[in-house]
Amino acid sequence: MKKLSALELFNTLSVSQKLSFDPNGKRGANEMRQEIARLQAIKDRLHQNTLSKTKPMRTQEQIERGVYDYVDSLQMEAFIENDNRTGGFRQALGLRPSSEKPKMLGDKWAYKIINNEIHDYHYYSKSWHKSYGPKITHERYVVFGRMYYGKPQTKTIEVRSFTGDWLVNAAIKAELLTPVKKPHASLAVRLKNVYDAKLIDVKRGFEIYSRTLLGEHVDYAIKSPMGVVYHSNERKTLIRGLMQKQKVALSGLIKTDTDFIDFNLCRKLGFCVTGIESFCNDFVLDAKKEYRLADIEKRVREMARVNVTAYLPELKTLAKHFDYKVDFSTR
Repeated sequence: MKKLSALELFNTLSVSQKLSFDPNGKRGANEMRQEIARLQAIKDRLHQNTLSKTKPMRTQEQIERGVYDYVDSLQMEAFIENDNRTGGFRQALGLRPSSEKPKMLGDKWAYKIINNEIHDYHYYSKSWHKSYGPKITHERYVVFGRMYYGKPQTKTIEVRSFTGDWLVNAAIKAELLTPVKKPHASLAVRLKNVYDAKLIDVKRGFEIYSRTLLGEHVDYAIKSPMGVVYHSNERKTLIRGLMQKQKVALSGLIKTDTDFIDFNLCRKLGFCVTGIESFCNDFVLDAKKEYRLADIEKRVREMARVNVTAYLPELKTLAKHFDYKVDFSTR
């Protein structure tokens, strides 16, 4: 196997990989080429020392491993140098410089999550805590960060849980996401006005969409000629899920022996997981708990500022199932 120098290995990287520490490609490329040449010279001297008679010989595998480690160290130094010079998302979020990029919301904001577990030994009596331990609660936050005119800018939002559309809801609360001005699909397909949807296929009147956020694909949705919509992360499960939902919407024949609504009942009624979680997030409900339809109606009317249009077909199905006389469209 031909031994490649660190510089040759570096040149095999794509342009985006070479400049990944500076996505704008404005500053840093020339400086890093000079730094690579300087480190290459040091590496060559060290390599000659390993081949001298005064030091033990290294195997070919050890030499190759050392070259790859050296290239990795170059990338690490590039990240650190760029953050120290111009600042970056890691600096804005207080993260240690590393070769791993922070999680991104679009291309302007990065984010990190904070989940603090609090142990309270004084919530109940001493005897209770001695038997059962502390009362455990969680404080959950998402921190959005960016460099703005060379200075870190952050926004911290408290979240109830890291399920469903928690990130999108937090970004909306932080005013980082705005409604799509010219959407390409109805709200029933998009679920939230910050999402858009791209029509990617039409088969026998059934429309298949790619739901997007800031131009990036999120999941799929299918809309029947009757207007019934079903969402799924996998395109191959769209038809089966839609058929079940459409069948229940037409007949409403699902036998239950309870007056409560939970996640399992919603799935039996054909509701998609995406829609259930989105509804619960919008109206501050826990998808793991049970609710009466009257309680859901009360919450929907209390939160009149939240657009319920996308969920009206499912609410009508629930009302039909429980023979509940209500018009959710008027609040």
